[in-house]
Amino acid sequence: MLDKAAIEVVGVHAEYGPEAARKGVFQGMLYGSKRLAEGRTGIDPRFKQGALPSSPRAELRAHRGEWLVLLWYAHDDGEAVRGLVRVETEGDRLSRVQNYLYTPDFIADVCRELDVPFRLNGYRYWPLPSDEP
Repeated sequence: MLDKAAIEVVGVHAEYGPEAARKGVFQGMLYGSKRLAEGRTGIDPRFKQGALPSSPRAELRAHRGEWLVLLWYAHDDGEAVRGLVRVETEGDRLSRVQNYLYTPDFIADVCRELDVPFRLNGYRYWPLPSDEP
């Protein structure tokens, strides 16, 4: 990963560089399924149902002339794509990683075109006061 690499959760958050990747959202992309399954995220509870704690399986797929990484999350009724990732490189190092976890329209459109099962995460990982009982 380049020192200037950008790691983005599209529409939500961005971090820069390898140190941020070791401590921040990049780790969540790879290992956040445990927090999701345990309910330790602010994601709306209806989107967490049936999630299992195993790390997502990554699959590289061509879509509309570019490569996307599909993140397949385990659920009690089978796997489903919950995230999509775009990656840019300079040489053999990452220069930009864009995670589309909180873009439900994009996830639904791509997964329907690829004819793969999917689950949504909503538009954010934090609750709003109106979400609380």
